[in-house]
Amino acid sequence: MGQTVVWIEDDIYIIGSIVEPLEKAGVTVAKFRSLREALDNIETIRSSQLIVLDVLMPLDESRNGTRYGGLGFVEALKAAGIAVPLVILTVVTNPEVREKLAALGVDPENILRKPILPSVLKEHVLRVLGTSKA
Repeated sequence: MGQTVVWIEDDIYIIGSIVEPLEKAGVTVAKFRSLREALDNIETIRSSQLIVLDVLMPLDESRNGTRYGGLGFVEALKAAGIAVPLVILTVVTNPEVREKLAALGVDPENILRKPILPSVLKEHVLRVLGTSKA
């Protein structure tokens, strides 16, 4: 497949349950456990075909002193002109959060509720990669 997914998640169990099946499917997974780590690797993000983000990541400070949570991170990507498709993982069912993500260009179909079965998540990621030309 030759595609790269950036996975930003602070829960190692979620990452551990999905990375191996994706790698077996030929997907390279770049894993970041904090927003700061992801921001420090912005070129990896820019060149990826998909970003999977836990939107409830703890606030993290970037090198320029800006503090980001998951929504702020999505805003920063948009402001930087990064148009890589996003899959959002969240336990939040708050309609305002979903509306804000949609306003930032996140496809509502790509806002997935946790907990989610690894097999369902894998199939969703592969489906998005199959249609993504980013």
